[in-house]
Amino acid sequence: MASEARRHETAGWLVMAVALGLAVLSWRIAVDRDRHEAELRFDAAGDGLAAAIIARIDRSEFALRAAAALFDASEQVERDEWRRFVDALRPLESGPGIAAMGFARSIGPTATIELLEPIEDPRNLRAIGVDMATEGVRRAALTLAGESGRPALSGPVLLLQDEGSGTSRPGVLLYQAVYRAPSARPSDADADARPRGTLLGWVYSPMRIDELMRGLLPPDPPGIAFELFDADAGPPGTLLHASASGAGAALRGERVLELPGRRWTLRLAGSGAFEEAARSQRPALVAAVGALTVLVLGLYLRSEAKTRTRALDEARRLSAEVEARRDAEQAMRDSDRRFRDVVEASPVGLLMSDPDGRIVLANPQAERLFGYGPDELIGTGIDVLLPDAAGDVHAALRADSPRTDSPRAPDRRPMSPGRDLRGRRRDGTDVPLEIGL
Repeated sequence: MASEARRHETAGWLVMAVALGLAVLSWRIAVDRDRHEAELRFDAAGDGLAAAIIARIDRSEFALRAAAALFDASEQVERDEWRRFVDALRPLESGPGIAAMGFARSIGPTATIELLEPIEDPRNLRAIGVDMATEGVRRAALTLAGESGRPALSGPVLLLQDEGSGTSRPGVLLYQAVYRAPSARPSDADADARPRGTLLGWVYSPMRIDELMRGLLPPDPPGIAFELFDADAGPPGTLLHASASGAGAALRGERVLELPGRRWTLRLAGSGAFEEAARSQRPALVAAVGALTVLVLGLYLRSEAKTRTRALDEARRLSAEVEARRDAEQAMRDSDRRFRDVVEASPVGLLMSDPDGRIVLANPQAERLFGYGPDELIGTGIDVLLPDAAGDVHAALRADSPRTDSPRAPDRRPMSPGRDLRGRRRDGTDVPLEIGL
């Protein structure tokens, strides 16, 4: 008994250790899942931000392609026509960061600004007549757009509109070359071929980077800082825009944006505020449930240890009772077997019926006497063994007979002594009987 108690105690401590280990493992899994979900949200925010930047550049590119089509369709675009076109296109409203839309004419190596809207803005007015080809960054983008026939984005520059304003905010320019003949531009299948024909100039959009980046990140999730670099300016690139400091951030990511003729690098950092917003209550809930489970299990094992001895004693007592009952049942089965042996060996026919007259026992002698096979009489009404004339009388006598005799003290008596009693065999013939009850 002592060794069995020790085994139960050891098993209880083992169960407690396993339960505690499972609780810690579940908490660890919940923490890892929270971190993984935070990383997924961070990656999704980075993808969304990159897509939003590209979409804003695409809107400006679409506006310039429409402007190039205007020059293709017109012999000479006058200032009023250009103003109506820009007003109808509304690029300044649909594309945040676009400072203006203009046209610079190509005369030899120069790119002189002739048209710029909105001209009512004094900052745009002072840009009229300026040769953009005199500055290296602008000249590189002008050359790329002129040779490729595709839009080309410049590197970071200080916009003409911001010169003299005391600001150092960087800007970029998106150029689209305009040719005299529509057939002079290459097809999409031959985009890298040098275009043929006369270069009229360039339609372009100056864009302020800070305004271009404004409102790109939604308020939810918070805590994401990003920096935008001009990757083509050489490693680590020229900083174009920084939303906030990402120092100490646990989550970091980088996206390379392929823009028209230029590559930008987007670097993201997830701050503590982002991780806090992404964190759920799952780990705390799992830890609480695990601790509660271990506590309940410990209380249960303690209670089980106290009641185990009583349970073992009760089991021994019940085992003794079961053994005694098993012996009594075996004795009863032996007695029943002896009774059946006597009945089956009796030279006279013996029948036993229940109070409703259904035969529950018939020995072989009775079956042979009435012409039935083994067990065919079991469950049959005893009246089938009587002639038709006696069936009703016997049923009435059976119904009127007292049933108060104790089964432990049955009476033995003859049945209608001196009368001619007959029974009915299975084939319908009568057989004389002498019956005792």
